[in-house]
Formats: sequence, C-alpha cells, structure tokens
Amino acid sequence: MLSEVDRLYIETVKISDVPWDRLMTSHGTAKKFPQLFDEIMSSDLNRINNAITTMYEEINYKDTIYQAAPFAMIFLVKICKDILATKERDEITNNLLLRLLKVFIFIEESCQFYLKVYGKEYDELTDHLNKFQDMLEEEYLLPENYVLEEPNELPEECDSYIYYTHGLLLYILSSV
Repeated sequence: MLSEVDRLYIETVKISDVPWDRLMTSHGTAKKFPQLFDEIMSSDLNRINNAITTMYEEINYKDTIYQAAPFAMIFLVKICKDILATKERDEITNNLLLRLLKVFIFIEESCQFYLKVYGKEYDELTDHLNKFQDMLEEEYLLPENYVLEEPNELPEECDSYIYYTHGLLLYILSSV
C-alpha cells in the first residue's frame, strides 16, 4: 500500500515537477506527456481520445508497464477524481471518465499479468524503491537528451513501476 509520504507526494506533485523527457516509454521518452495532458483536458473529443490512446500505448505496451506509467497515472487519477467530484457532466466529461476507467482496468490487468508471470503477490514486490519520488532520482532516470536507437534497448519494467502503478489504482478506489 502507498505510504503517507507517497500519498502526500501524489497529492502535491505538478506535471511540471516530473522530468518527462527522462522517463522511458514503449517508444522512447515521455517528453510529449505534458502536451497530452493538455489535450486530455480539452473540450475536443477527438483530441481527448487520441491523447488517451497515445498515452496508454506509451505507458503500457504488450503488458509491459514502463517507467513513465506511475507518473502518468498520478495525473490521470487526478483528472478522474476531479470528474467524479463534479456534479454536472456533459458528453465529453462522461466519455473522458469512461476512457480513463478503461485505461485503469487495462493497466491493472497488466499489473496482474506481471505478478502472475513472476509468481508474486502485490505485497511481495520487495524490490520496489522506498518512496514514489525515489524513481526520479538521477540514477534511475534516462540520460539527458536521450534518443531511442533500438526499441529493444529499453530495460524491462521493475517492481517499482508495478508497485506504485497498482498502488495508485488502489488509492483511487479508496478515495471514491
């Protein structure tokens, strides 16, 4: 479960606090994620759907949860919570809410797949870093100005990505 320190970090971190260009995704880095969040919050249904699809494919590809996933999930969860707190919703916000919930389900399925493949339970993910924000320590980030040369050069996901991504999903369920 997420610690109080992790929950405080999740509640206070801003999109601009995350070094997106140094977080790995399925096709390189998450450099475009701030723009994708802007598109998700737009009132254009096509832009919203395209941005969600793009982000999902970057954080979860072939049941692999990538480094950018837990950080992207923070802001997707915040968007979802804001929508749920709103009494009046229109077609666009209802569609956005449904798309986000589907993303959460697919991400959770990938987390469960990882646990099954490696024969672990969530509580057994002992290789995770101590705090959520530890994943932003210099030693865990991609080098500055990183350029993906070979798709296979990216390392496999680690327990921390699964631990904190799954933890965020549990967190949103407990706060609804």
